[in-house]
Amino acid sequence: MAGTEIKISASGEKSNTTASSAGGSAVATIAAAADTKTYVVMAIISSEGTTPALGRATLTYTKDGVAQTIGLRFPASAFAPVVLNFGSHPIEGDANTAVVLTVPALSAAIQEATLVYYQRLA
Repeated sequence: MAGTEIKISASGEKSNTTASSAGGSAVATIAAAADTKTYVVMAIISSEGTTPALGRATLTYTKDGVAQTIGLRFPASAFAPVVLNFGSHPIEGDANTAVVLTVPALSAAIQEATLVYYQRLA
């Protein structure tokens, strides 16, 4: 858990957004950086149109040397953008590891994946 003292010495908030081509998947990646930890404060998933089938997005990261996955299932129907706000308890990844948000092809239109984060030296 990131305390106030960690946030003060960290970078400002950054974001990484990727959009798919029509009918494709979208992947937002925060690349691994030497001696740097990543703290994800928000993940945003959106898709145009109605989803033709069930879909599952994943947020993957490594914590204490163990790979972690948060899965999000989507119904076969229209949905509003999904915003996961981790607020003052961001997801903390290990130093020198990537964080990846993968959104499958939920519709024949465009999918979008966004990660909002900050980083600090480990």
